[in-house]
Amino acid sequence: MIVFAFSLCEIAARLHGESLIRRFGEMCIGSSVIILGGVVLLPVVLSQNPTLIVVVVLFFGFVSANFLPTAMRNAAEIDLEKAGVNTVDVNTLSMARMLFGPPLVGYIAEHYSITHTMVVLAIIWL
Repeated sequence: MIVFAFSLCEIAARLHGESLIRRFGEMCIGSSVIILGGVVLLPVVLSQNPTLIVVVVLFFGFVSANFLPTAMRNAAEIDLEKAGVNTVDVNTLSMARMLFGPPLVGYIAEHYSITHTMVVLAIIWL
């Protein structure tokens, strides 16, 4: 249920992402909001309140949805002659994260705990 709600918030953020970037600026959406999401996620990992956890996971889904498109846009703007190569590199890193991230998180969580793993992920996100 939480994963479904997280995905819905990501979809809503992607649908309104362009207007949010135009309104608040790419720097605000691409960095400040992402850092805010990580800061909010860190204490909630240690929380025992299910309502707070659900609300913060929804918020995190909303703020993290526009990170990849913003990174792609920035990669294309770095060097216009190599824009295709830069965006392919960002896309390759993103796919590697999607392929190897969840099994790695599961492996670490199995050996330590899911709470410790989520704390480490929140710190890495910052």
